[in-house]
Amino acid sequence: MQVEVGLAIGLYGMNNSRIVNNTVVPRSPATDSEIRLTNQKDGTPSSGNIVRNNLARTFNTGAAINTQHSNNITVGTAFSTYFADHPGGDLYLKQGSPAIATGTARDAPTLDADRKPRSAPFDVRAYEY
Repeated sequence: MQVEVGLAIGLYGMNNSRIVNNTVVPRSPATDSEIRLTNQKDGTPSSGNIVRNNLARTFNTGAAINTQHSNNITVGTAFSTYFADHPGGDLYLKQGSPAIATGTARDAPTLDADRKPRSAPFDVRAYEY
């Protein structure tokens, strides 16, 4: 039995944090995952965070204030539009993916998740195309 919790990256009550250049999609056949910013336990909103260059199924960041959002892409369930083989677990971008060369260098790491150098214009996600 597969249990899906629907969360991949969540910052609860965080201030001045960064979520940059991530790929946040569920493993097939699941369909739900998200990047989330939410309030502190006392109800105080998260504040001053940066959410940039992420490729995610959904974003749930409305509870946060003073958050910078840029160059993020919501995939929804259109996995085949972006990835080489999502059902097979290959989350590298496929040729012609809308995430290629649509990111920004601002706050982005110089190396991708495979430790390969990023080149301008950066891709949106964890791995450079």
